[in-house]
Amino acid sequence: MEFAKTTFMYFRYMLYDTLIFFVIASFVLIIFRIPYPLAFGLILALTNLIPYIGPYIGLVPLAIFGFLNGQGWV
Repeated sequence: MEFAKTTFMYFRYMLYDTLIFFVIASFVLIIFRIPYPLAFGLILALTNLIPYIGPYIGLVPLAIFGFLNGQGWV
C-alpha cells in the first residue's frame, strides 16, 4: 500500500511540475513574441520530464523554427 501511495504522489508532483513549467515557458514565449507559444510551451514541458537532457531536446524544435522563420534569437 505504501508503494502505491508513494508512486501516486510522485506522478502527481511530476504533473504539477510539468504544468508549472508549461505556464512559465509559454508566458516567456509570449513575451518574446514567438509564434505558437502554447504548442512550444507544451513541447518544452513534456520533454522536461526526461532527466538531464529533456529541456535541451525540447529547445531544438523551437530553435529550428525560430531560425527558419528568420527571427533568430531575440
